[in-house]
Amino acid sequence: MIWILALFPYGEVIVDVCVKGVERTDTSLVISASGLRIGEIMTERKSARAIKNVYALGLFSDVRLEAEREGGGARIWIVVKENPMLLEWKLEGVKKIKEKELKKKIKLIEGQIISEKDIFDVVRNIKEIYREKGFHGTEVEVRKEELEGAVKVTFVVHEGRKLRVKKIKFYGNESIPEKKLKKLLTNHEKNWWRRGNLNEEAVEEDVKKIEDYYREHGFPEARVDSFKINEIEEGWVEIDYWVSEGKKYYFGDAILEGMEKISEDILRKKIKWKKGEIFNRKKFEETIRDMYSVYSDRGYLYANIFPEEMIKKDTINVIFRIQEGSPVYVRFIDIKGNTKTFDKVIRRELLIYPGDLFNREKLIESQYRLFRLGYFEDIKVDMRQHEDSVDLVLTVREKQTGSFSAGASYSEDIGLALNLSLSVPNFLGRGQLVRLTVQRGKKIKDYSFGFLEPYLFDVPTSVGFDLFNTYRTYDYYEYGEIGGRIRLGKRLYTPKDYRISATYTLEEVKVVLGENVDTSSISPWIRSQAHEGWQWKSSISFSIVRDSRNTYMGASRGSYTEFLPEFAGGWLGGEIAYQKYVLEQRWFAEFLPSWVAVVRYRIGILAGIGGKEPPLNEWFVPGGSGVWGVRGYPDRSIGQAEGGWVIGGKSA
Repeated sequence: MIWILALFPYGEVIVDVCVKGVERTDTSLVISASGLRIGEIMTERKSARAIKNVYALGLFSDVRLEAEREGGGARIWIVVKENPMLLEWKLEGVKKIKEKELKKKIKLIEGQIISEKDIFDVVRNIKEIYREKGFHGTEVEVRKEELEGAVKVTFVVHEGRKLRVKKIKFYGNESIPEKKLKKLLTNHEKNWWRRGNLNEEAVEEDVKKIEDYYREHGFPEARVDSFKINEIEEGWVEIDYWVSEGKKYYFGDAILEGMEKISEDILRKKIKWKKGEIFNRKKFEETIRDMYSVYSDRGYLYANIFPEEMIKKDTINVIFRIQEGSPVYVRFIDIKGNTKTFDKVIRRELLIYPGDLFNREKLIESQYRLFRLGYFEDIKVDMRQHEDSVDLVLTVREKQTGSFSAGASYSEDIGLALNLSLSVPNFLGRGQLVRLTVQRGKKIKDYSFGFLEPYLFDVPTSVGFDLFNTYRTYDYYEYGEIGGRIRLGKRLYTPKDYRISATYTLEEVKVVLGENVDTSSISPWIRSQAHEGWQWKSSISFSIVRDSRNTYMGASRGSYTEFLPEFAGGWLGGEIAYQKYVLEQRWFAEFLPSWVAVVRYRIGILAGIGGKEPPLNEWFVPGGSGVWGVRGYPDRSIGQAEGGWVIGGKSA
């Protein structure tokens, strides 16, 4: 006995779930996706959800449920019709753009299962590509040759015409010149530097730009009554806009009512205009937004602000009627989506905690701090609201953070070198940094390993170490160092990210003249710097950092400042003594989409200690690439010379 859907056995126990109509698809996948479980009660909601879930697999063109009596319940049949396999696809009629370019943007692979949605998406993409290139009226005909379980698809393109904008006209714009309005538009008239391709969708979208411009310049009632695209000759159009400007208004008094918890002076500081200024809708809305921020930053999440505009002649007086409500506390913080990163790595970056008054500014800053870690592609914040409290829900989407590279590189400084690098900035999901570097070439041998724990004992104190073995060949001398360093740092919680740290380094250092260098050309001073054996160097350095970059990797805004004093020898011991001070600053600004301008400077001063001369390898030698790189100059080419060899300087 089979029930049709109208008489489906809702309320019956599911005793079995079976599948009909599959040939290529695993039945267990269908049953699992349906969500139907033996022993559960069949409901209308479960039926609708099962059909939706199975259809969402993208493998079937039709899904329905049937049922039959079985013992004391019902056997449910999931009846499907499989989508065909794409045997072959091709394009026809493509002449005005390159077929190869079009195919690159069509995501179809022969052998895949293809649905009607896939075909619809291809048709839409083809039309969009033609529209972007200025062709209008393009249509796509779909021809299908159906075989047993498979299909061949041909997309026949009926190409539209390319239309260009010859003229844009405005009617009714008595107060704002046409020239200014034209600059707002996405479409532009054809001239020697613009193609003038018509973007038909943008014509309607630009209506809002025109109205917003008027409303920001004293015309709150302005509107675009209509627009029209006229083809004035073959391939050329004119775009016409009809504007009603309305009356020009000015700001009057701003009156505040209903405040009890927040002083009027604090709220008045958020008002963006002065009496007598031209009315600006944008300033009006920003004022309301900033007033809400004042309340939400103090826990009044449910505060309401009702602005009332009172018009008198050409003046708009605004009354802000405020309902403050009660303060709201954070009850619980839920973290989702972190399959790798430990909860505590996320929670320790938050500036707001359960039991705190809700604070919008702290919540935004917490989200910002999480982004800067570089562990997540996306971080969403949602709230579950209660009468006097909220639950914060942070949903993160993790990204691949570790990197491994192996290969060969060439630079003027070190020549050809083989290198291997491993960096894991979120080691085992604990936020620790592990890195390994191996580089070997004719002029360099570099082996290093480092580890950093940014939160020692779950407080913002970092500790780490590095081990290294490096040997470099320069123009006239060779330099080697073997040793290690330990670091201890502290991050300060301020509006900007301030960090202080200290690093102690103990190493053996060797400086010898190059094997192939004619020693007769070397000055006595350079020869005095060389020593055949290894010397101990004991040093301590400090780092003071102010960092407001939006992310540590690939920053697009903000700044970075670091001051680095270093001291070697003296009371620290060792055979090498000097003092060095370096200051570096970088500014980042995004001036175009995906374009970032960076301004950077770095200065340094070097001096001896206890009458000892600073060693040759610590002198500043700018030029080429690296931290002291100067574009346009060869590597290590700037500075004073001894006997024709550049030794650099004690300041840079």
